[in-house]
Amino acid sequence: MAARAVRFKVRDTSALRYPYTGKIRCGNCGKNYKRKKGVGVFYWQCGIYLTEGRDACPAQQIPERILDGFAAEFGGMGNIAEILVPAPNRLIFRLGSGAEIEKEWHITRRDSWTDEMKEAARQRRFEQNAQ
Repeated sequence: MAARAVRFKVRDTSALRYPYTGKIRCGNCGKNYKRKKGVGVFYWQCGIYLTEGRDACPAQQIPERILDGFAAEFGGMGNIAEILVPAPNRLIFRLGSGAEIEKEWHITRRDSWTDEMKEAARQRRFEQNAQ
C-alpha cells in the first residue's frame, strides 16, 4: 500500500494555475488566501472568511490586479516567497532574498468598475430613460 501511495500520489496543480496560491497568508487568522471570481475580475480572500464568514475572520479581499502590479515591481512572482496581510489595504512582501517590503494600496469604488461593467450600466440607464 505504501508503494502504491507513492506511485499514485495526487499532485496539487492549483499552484500551477494561480501564481499566488499558497503564498498569501492572513494576518488575522494565519490561513491562506483563496482566489474567487467577481464580476469580470478576480479577488483573493482569506479561506476562513470564505467558509465561516466575517465573524470568524474580518480580513479584506485583495483585487488580483493590485497583486499583479506589486509583483511586477519585484520582477515577478518568482522573487516573492510570501505575502502577509497584516491589516486592511496593507501587504508585506517577503522576497526570496530575505528582504521584507511593506506596501499599501487604495482603490475607490469608481476604480473597481471594469469597462464592461461601465458599458452595462450605460445601457441600463439608456433603457430606463427610453421607457
